[in-house]
Formats: sequence, C-alpha cells, structure tokens
Amino acid sequence: MTDARTLLLLDDDDVFASRLARALAARGFEVTRAASVAEALAHARQESPEFALVDLRLPDGHGL
Repeated sequence: MTDARTLLLLDDDDVFASRLARALAARGFEVTRAASVAEALAHARQESPEFALVDLRLPDGHGL
C-alpha cells in the first residue's frame, strides 16, 4: 500500500502539466494527468482521486 495522496491533474497545456506533475510527485502525490474534461471524468469515475487540480478553460468544457 502506498502513502502517496492521489491527485488528478486536468490541464490541456502539456508542458505546464508535465512540470506541475513532476513537482507534485516530488511532494508525495501520485499524479494522474488528463488533457480533456472527458478524460478527467472517466478517470475520476474509475479511480476517485483524493484531490483534483483543474484548468478552468478547456477545449471541451471547463474544469468545474
């Protein structure tokens, strides 16, 4: 069993999301990335992460 806190990172900016995911992983988070609202919803329904960090402006909707 892992002590990492699970976090879903939703952002369509690949460079920004990669850097942020690495920084969060270094701080003890198990990060799963999604680049679209549809992808994030599918993951959240399947895995139910403890935390979510979301972009508010996305091509297929918004992070809220």
